[in-house]
Amino acid sequence: RFFHGRAIEGAAAPDIAWLNPDGREMIDDSWKAGFVRCLGVQLFGDSIDVDEHGEEISGDTLLMLFNADHASEIPFTLPPLKDANQSWELMLDTARHRATTDTFSPGEQYPLTYCSIVLLRVKTPEQDQTIP
Repeated sequence: RFFHGRAIEGAAAPDIAWLNPDGREMIDDSWKAGFVRCLGVQLFGDSIDVDEHGEEISGDTLLMLFNADHASEIPFTLPPLKDANQSWELMLDTARHRATTDTFSPGEQYPLTYCSIVLLRVKTPEQDQTIP
């Protein structure tokens, strides 16, 4: 199936959003600018689809950041989240040698290294609790 960029059934958020480094959704003119070398894509995990039995499919909300510039680090403003208790959790940064579990607040600027890809996911307080 394909993403359509429109609201998920029963939700206000789209299924996918393309973002400028300022954390705002790209507009048509953003795509036409020849100098664009950095963008993000947010994949919303709320109510992704339904399975063959009509059961709701949901998952993590993910944010992928791409910096194709060959020389410049770009500060990428992380987009807002719907819950104040949520944060962005770093899953992968191709510019880092070791995996980390850093978390970032919405609106915080992530230092996106040149020629790199970053993957973050929405983290909730419940994910911090460990099961004994």
